[in-house]
Amino acid sequence: MQGDKPLSIGDHRDSYFADWDGDGKLDLLVGDSDRLRSLPEGMTREESEKGLAEWNKEMSELQKD
Repeated sequence: MQGDKPLSIGDHRDSYFADWDGDGKLDLLVGDSDRLRSLPEGMTREESEKGLAEWNKEMSELQKD
C-alpha cells in the first residue's frame, strides 16, 4: 500500500522464480517495464538501439536455466 492506495506495479509486470542468491531456495523476482517516448538528451538513435540490444541480451542470459 502507498498510504491508503494499493501499490501499483504497472501494466507490463512479470514475475519469475529463480535461485538468485545461490542459497538453494527459489526467490520471487517481480519486474515491470516502461518505454521511452523520446531519446535521452544527447543520445543518438544508434546508441539507443545498441544499448537496448545489449540490455535484451543480458536479460535473456539471466533468464536461462
